[in-house]
Amino acid sequence: MADRHSQSDVSQKEIDNIVKSLGGMEKIAALYPISSMQGGVIYHSLLDPNTDYYRVSYSWRLVGIVDVDIYRRSWEHILERH
Repeated sequence: MADRHSQSDVSQKEIDNIVKSLGGMEKIAALYPISSMQGGVIYHSLLDPNTDYYRVSYSWRLVGIVDVDIYRRSWEHILERH
């Protein structure tokens, strides 16, 4: 998993360079069209920038003995599939 990066690991300049090297946003959008759900998120975000309809956060408290290695590997497996 060491080769994975989050958005915060990449600067806007690096993103701009990647987009430019791929031929611009239009070409990227043509290759990877957004889903209906993504379109809805964009629409509602632009309609009301202060909305938090699509920002859902969960947290859990684990009780008892937890095998951290198995827990971590389970989440890695889920992330690889999705």
